[in-house]
Amino acid sequence: TVSVGSAWGDSASGATSVFTGHNVYGGVISVALPPDPGFAEGQEYETFLEYMRARGRASGVITTKHLNDATPAAFAGHDASRFSNVPLLEDIFQRSGLDLIWGGRATSYAMTPAWATSNGYAVVTNRTQWLALPETGSVTRSCALFGYDTMRYEYDGMADQPHLSELTAKALRL
Repeated sequence: TVSVGSAWGDSASGATSVFTGHNVYGGVISVALPPDPGFAEGQEYETFLEYMRARGRASGVITTKHLNDATPAAFAGHDASRFSNVPLLEDIFQRSGLDLIWGGRATSYAMTPAWATSNGYAVVTNRTQWLALPETGSVTRSCALFGYDTMRYEYDGMADQPHLSELTAKALRL
């Protein structure tokens, strides 16, 4: 999962390697940079979540980081730069078809609960609201925006945020 042309990797290139099977330069999220045999330069790689969605599976991203951080963005986003905050959010919310997107708030002024709602997601911002999300066995598109950037660390106390283990268990039930 090292970056192309480097002895180490970063989270963007590492996540791209894991979720697409292709190595890229540091800072690149799920696009063919450098050119890859069989792919045009800048062509989007299919991510694991896109692969599963194409086969009728429900999909989602859970992260304790902000939603457009390089690692969660590599599940559903594509961009030549991990710092393209708004284009990555548009990929995640508008193009990916994800059923759930739960984590810390995104690092962009564009990311508001109203914006997520306008993109077809039921939005929750605290543990009480999140617990009230229906668990009917069918997936309803939901977005959880906890905190003001990343979620709290367990060590610091979760306040009104659910634990990562709770998020994972509920996502699997849905």
